[in-house]
Amino acid sequence: MKESKKHYRSISGWGIDSDMLKGNGSLLDEQKYENGVDKAWVRPVNQPQKIEILKSIERTDLPAVFGETLPPKGLSGRVRRIAFQQSESRLRHWFGLMLADRLEQVGTLMEEIVSGNIPNLAKERGWRVLWKYDSNKVIQRIALASAVAAFATYCILKNKNK
Repeated sequence: MKESKKHYRSISGWGIDSDMLKGNGSLLDEQKYENGVDKAWVRPVNQPQKIEILKSIERTDLPAVFGETLPPKGLSGRVRRIAFQQSESRLRHWFGLMLADRLEQVGTLMEEIVSGNIPNLAKERGWRVLWKYDSNKVIQRIALASAVAAFATYCILKNKNK
């Protein structure tokens, strides 16, 4: 056992993290820390906020840089605003964001149709290839979607007749 340890010790860098007092040799070790805060780091200038930016309730301020390409709008924007009122540790937050993404997809599809651009969903979604290589999965998905649609229609009609 001792022989193998001696052998490995001759390898440059072996066991570099075994002695915590020596550090691990990374660039972070070269920077000076005080109370867990890096004294050498200076926060970059904040990007100017021109549109509504949704942020977690756990954050007190915006990050220095953020995306502006898709501001919250319409129904999906309302759902996102509600989701961001929840803590990130709650499923309601994440399910709300997933629902908003799906609503955005449907909204974008409707905008394309209204503008006269009829999308080729079979090609864009890869349905032809899926049918070619796994037709059973396509049949299962169609059956599931039909069952969900039938159940939703039943529930709507049942409530309408009351």
